[in-house]
Amino acid sequence: MKVKNLIQERDACTAPTVTDSSKGSDDQHHQRIAAAAFALYEQRGRHDGHDLDDWLAAEQQILLIDVSKPFGVVQGTNREARLQRENARLRRLVGELILELKNDEEVWA
Repeated sequence: MKVKNLIQERDACTAPTVTDSSKGSDDQHHQRIAAAAFALYEQRGRHDGHDLDDWLAAEQQILLIDVSKPFGVVQGTNREARLQRENARLRRLVGELILELKNDEEVWA
């Protein structure tokens, strides 16, 4: 992919387009990769000859972002569930200790 193609794809990312919903998702994904690849090209000082490397690196970055989002939600949900279970366990323990203290008070009274 030549630099000119990357620039055209970057311009395509910013141009408003009308697509159907099933194709829109693929187009957005492609546009995000193109924009990231172009950013990598600019970071390297606009040196030609690394278009495929830029595209693959950008694709990997986008995929890692897309995968980590749902994983983070699942981790948060699991963490909340563990905290709720631990809170319930601690409440039971505190309740048992209070009962023991009351029983001890009755014995000493």
